[in-house]
Amino acid sequence: MGYLIFSLFGLIHILLGLLIKKGKMVDLIIGYNNKKHNKEKVAIFFGNHFILLGILVSFVSVIFYLVEEKPIQYDSILSTLFFIFIVLSHVLIVIKLYHKLFTNKF
Repeated sequence: MGYLIFSLFGLIHILLGLLIKKGKMVDLIIGYNNKKHNKEKVAIFFGNHFILLGILVSFVSVIFYLVEEKPIQYDSILSTLFFIFIVLSHVLIVIKLYHKLFTNKF
């Protein structure tokens, strides 16, 4: 059941990335300033990263589903590793994105 929730979480990230990238909805990004940043570059950069994050989360949840069906009980170890992976990937990507945004590299 948890894999469905994380797949939905990944799908939301993919949709959010597409909204930012294709729809140029950079106003969804905290810290974005029209006067400081190039809207096109920010939309492409953040959109690509949100799409990548959504694909990674969905991919890991599919792997979690496939391993969960095995007779050996890996649930507690996999759940812990999966949670750590999700948290670390979000933290690292957010740090990278906001560092680039606030150092005016756009």
